[in-house]
Amino acid sequence: MRILIIEKNKAIAKLLAQRIKKEIQISHKLIHNIEDTINLLNINKKKYNLIILDINIPYKEFSKEQILDSILLYEIPIIIYSSNFDPIIRKKMQNSPIIDYIIRAGSQTTEKIIETIYRIENNKKNKIMIVDDSFMIREHLKNFLEIQQFSVVEASNGKEAIEKFELENDISLIITDYNMPEMDGFTLIKKIRETKTIDELPIIGISGMSSDDVTTKLLKLGANDFIHKPFIPEELIIRINLHLKLTNTLKKLHIYSNTDYLTGLYNRRYFFDMAEKFFNMAKRNKKNISVAMLDIDFFKRINDKYGHDKGDEVLKVVAQNLKNQFRDSDILARVGGEEFCACILDKEYSESIKIAERIRKSIENIKIKANKEYIPITISIGLISGLSNSLEDIIKLADELLYEAKESGRNRVKSKKL
Repeated sequence: MRILIIEKNKAIAKLLAQRIKKEIQISHKLIHNIEDTINLLNINKKKYNLIILDINIPYKEFSKEQILDSILLYEIPIIIYSSNFDPIIRKKMQNSPIIDYIIRAGSQTTEKIIETIYRIENNKKNKIMIVDDSFMIREHLKNFLEIQQFSVVEASNGKEAIEKFELENDISLIITDYNMPEMDGFTLIKKIRETKTIDELPIIGISGMSSDDVTTKLLKLGANDFIHKPFIPEELIIRINLHLKLTNTLKKLHIYSNTDYLTGLYNRRYFFDMAEKFFNMAKRNKKNISVAMLDIDFFKRINDKYGHDKGDEVLKVVAQNLKNQFRDSDILARVGGEEFCACILDKEYSESIKIAERIRKSIENIKIKANKEYIPITISIGLISGLSNSLEDIIKLADELLYEAKESGRNRVKSKKL
């Protein structure tokens, strides 16, 4: 991205440019009048992806609206900032590449501009599905959302939306009408909520009907929000941004609460929650389950001899190695200082032993240098395979086998089939 900053006040322009360079690392160019701006864009308008415009910049006898129109001709996305609330700008937002307008608020103006640039960059990672049987409404929404740098998927009814949703695994938000042929918005929301919770995927319902019954039913079925048609695009984008921000925050909280800070693996609490579900699923479907307890050999010696920084490095490298060895469908966690636990579903005893041996050999070959020598890194593994009365029993048996592996010389796998 390359930004063109149009600001008459050179001190403010310089401050804004410095913040953009420092925090966002995006190239930019400063211009202090409209004449130079138009000359520059006439030469090469394709060079710039975003314009930041001080709408109060003077230009001959032109009004603010005429200045804005002269810039909009180049069809480059624009962030405008103004000293006051301007209904002309709001009106033009509906059919032009104006991303947002910001009302000057002293030092907070720069903060708001930086935040908006961040949002635009983040929008490029988000895909929004529009579900409406009206082609005109879909096109209107699509054009507006694409100006905001979102990717857009369209569907003309709930049935088509479900089909596309199953193919597109990266939908960030859904905007859906409720009154559609083949499958209405009520049924669509119910089906989506079978696989995606209200915290995982925001849904905004839209309708031309002013009935409270429609609004209430959509929200009770699992919509996050509702907006009446005809709506103000500016209001819709504010709601979209709020829901995406909230969903992203909840995802981060989920990661922080379930992840070990050092290794990035799941933590003990998450492991036992998910492993219990694995165990019940295996028992219900009569599938095999294997649990492996893994412990880095002589880890205290590594910390004492090479220091805790090197000890942390060993933990991180071993964790990444383990992560590479297991499937995404397995559960792997750091459950203690140097202890890890893995739950493997639907693998036979012989296959689980091969996985454990492969891991042991892989850890043995890790090379981490300290004090001009390589740190000796090995791992002991206790593996139990099969179903017992409870998950607690299986983990206890795996822990006993790990103890046997340690007592019999370390750097080995001890296993048992139930």
